[in-house]
Amino acid sequence: MNFSSAEALRKAVLPQAKAEHKALRLLYMGSPDFAVPPFKALLQEGYRLIACATQPDRPVGRKQKLTPTPLKLAAREAGLPVYSWTSLKKQEAREELRSLKPDLIITAAYGLILPPEILALPLYGCLNLHPSKLPLYRGASPVQSAILAGEKETAASLMRMAEGLDSGPLIASVNFPLGRLTAAEAEARLAELSAELLIKVLPSFLSGEIQELPQDEAHAVYCGKLSRADGALDFSRSAAELDAQIRALQPWPGTFAYYRGEKHKILEAEILPEDQASQPGEILRADKELWLATGQGILKILRLQLPSGKILPAADCAHNFQQNEFFVSGNSPQALKGDRS
Repeated sequence: MNFSSAEALRKAVLPQAKAEHKALRLLYMGSPDFAVPPFKALLQEGYRLIACATQPDRPVGRKQKLTPTPLKLAAREAGLPVYSWTSLKKQEAREELRSLKPDLIITAAYGLILPPEILALPLYGCLNLHPSKLPLYRGASPVQSAILAGEKETAASLMRMAEGLDSGPLIASVNFPLGRLTAAEAEARLAELSAELLIKVLPSFLSGEIQELPQDEAHAVYCGKLSRADGALDFSRSAAELDAQIRALQPWPGTFAYYRGEKHKILEAEILPEDQASQPGEILRADKELWLATGQGILKILRLQLPSGKILPAADCAHNFQQNEFFVSGNSPQALKGDRS
């Protein structure tokens, strides 16, 4: 069941959830902000959520304060039990999960692989919400990978879970235009769209009225976890590729380059139609605007974070840079020298 847009999804006339469906024991598993809107939508629609499972609290920030996941906070607010298993391979976790006797499990960016024993546990199986146009971008960074690849659109997808990573048959999907959104902006909108898709389609799924479509393995693309090193800007690449990288890696891990040996985080940029014979990374303009040469085209920096930690529009700090000097990649041997020698 594929929808060309959010508007097409909203206009679709589908069966309403039956009372017996809302009485089913539903276990919800997820962790980041993306998991919260579908969870809240299920609650609002009156589905019987028996518990939530999420990642354990993690140290966050400079003070490394133990912080619960967004889903854990939402589940606590709803008064639901929360399980934070570190692995579903452990016998204790499996026994606790079996004791919940779920009729249906729904996951959204949970962060743990469900073993075959768990996939076979619920009467209605296990469903997963995934923000990509499957079989493209299976894995941990689907939105970032789509933006990095220059995709014009992605999708919110609902699939039945199988043993492979994001490889189960598709139940429904709805296309979503990426435009010039950052990954954070796109993920937030895809979370809301995923919630709409789930609520709209779940009654038909539970009634057995949906034909599940196998994914085309020949076109499968996988994406892994991001690291800080992924944020290093390489100015030998085109302005379009660098712009996509900056948008894809906001807010984490962020993108950066070095100027005079100091790390500068590039938070926002745009592509200029002008081109100029210059070396990659060369500062072409540093007055009220900050322009950098790339392998193809010019990258206009709009907002950046200085080594001091201060975030400024480029218009307010461009005068601190010297025309004809260079920004260099964090992966470059010259990164800590701040020059091209």
